[in-house]
Amino acid sequence: MRKKNRNLRSSGGDEGGITSGLSSRHPFSIPKRNGFVSVGESCILKTNHFKPSTYCDNIYRYEVFMNYEFLSSGPSHATAISCGVKRAVMRKLCKMYRESHLRGRRPAYDGRNRLYASGPFSFESETFVITLQNEEDSLDYGQTPQRPTTVFSVTITYNAFLTGAIDSEEFIQACNTVLCESPIEGHFRVGRSFYRSSAMFHELGGGLKGCCGFYRSIQRSQMGLSLNIDTSYKAFIKPQLVIDFVAELLCRRISDGPINYIERLKIAKALHGIKVYVTHRGDVRKKYRISGLSSEGASKLSFPVGDHGTQKTVMQYFQEKHGYDIQHFVLPCLQVGNQQRPNYLPMEVCKIAEGQHYREQLNEEQLSALREVTCQRPIEKELAILQTSKLYNADPYTKEFGITFYNKLTTVEGRVLPPPYLKFLDRTGKNDVLVLPKVGKWDMWCKKMVNGGVVNTWACINFAWEVTDAHALNFCDELVLMCNVSGMA
Repeated sequence: MRKKNRNLRSSGGDEGGITSGLSSRHPFSIPKRNGFVSVGESCILKTNHFKPSTYCDNIYRYEVFMNYEFLSSGPSHATAISCGVKRAVMRKLCKMYRESHLRGRRPAYDGRNRLYASGPFSFESETFVITLQNEEDSLDYGQTPQRPTTVFSVTITYNAFLTGAIDSEEFIQACNTVLCESPIEGHFRVGRSFYRSSAMFHELGGGLKGCCGFYRSIQRSQMGLSLNIDTSYKAFIKPQLVIDFVAELLCRRISDGPINYIERLKIAKALHGIKVYVTHRGDVRKKYRISGLSSEGASKLSFPVGDHGTQKTVMQYFQEKHGYDIQHFVLPCLQVGNQQRPNYLPMEVCKIAEGQHYREQLNEEQLSALREVTCQRPIEKELAILQTSKLYNADPYTKEFGITFYNKLTTVEGRVLPPPYLKFLDRTGKNDVLVLPKVGKWDMWCKKMVNGGVVNTWACINFAWEVTDAHALNFCDELVLMCNVSGMA
């Protein structure tokens, strides 16, 4: 369904399209360096940049205005539309009207208000009405639940014709939008990065997993434009039952005892804003976003039901409505939906949706586990980057815009600088000693610092019950001895 505003007025350009418009040239010059290094040994370095072999220098920019179509039962016009839903609407619009209105093109959408195309559409301004039948339209992965129909009004208007301005911010933004548009099989997207599905992850503890992915963007360089690709690692919440996540988060079995006040706060903080879907209704897996945690368990938490406002507990409601007997009825329930009229769901019937980035701060153990994942040998990282670069030359969107890259790392000339000397004093504290590093480190054996610091007052406090006073005093004596040997006082 569409609403027609006005037809395209051809001005004799390619395919009867628009050949004039706003210019987007913003010349950019890289500051000249004031010289080159001359010391050290010359070498060739591989970089994670790829030179473009071809690119499209004619890009059509369109403005997109999207809003909810007025429905008596639908959301209000004041409700903001998320970027994910906007992308879902545009995907459906392009699929429905690609041949009839878009001239068979694959435009790239930035998720906000810009749409880029490799050529003109068959209209100058057009309004479409798009209906999303269920939540599957707004997701890129996984099995999705049903939800009520939502209708959107989308107006697409021609805005500018970008030609030859490869040094402009607008051109680079358009190219990056094209790179982000392509769905990559087996990956889910977070920002400008793509991460592999749950088949490739590393345990971090506390209900989290570390996923390997990659980041890429087109950037300026002294050699011109280049595609920068790098590996990326992030912590994600494991797609599992909420009750299993809570057990991993608390590092104990749920059956060991009730949840206390401190544990409840910890659970509420970790689950806030997380998307879950229910598992007790067969194939109907409705999705919700967690907004809080109840203070009471399912056997005591009650709410009004029906026109007469009869009070029923969550446990009673699930048994009567769904024929489901809640097993962990002492656990707090998940609060979902509207804050004014919250819904309550037992933890055991909710499963965490896949692909949700964990935004809270990781603890020391989780950070250590994530660092182990990110530690790669140079050859392993090079192969991973090269494999990722091959995805783009076969991508339909980059082909649409004529963007291709050489499948080899860009090389630059570098220098291996000689290691610096460190000056110490010998054991007598009178003679200077110049030391070069061995195996990447400087050895202080039988040496003292030239200007050692002086600590006039210090104390040692022992809070460890397993460390005796004798051991603590022995540690202090050893510390003083080592400081004196190293030139400190």
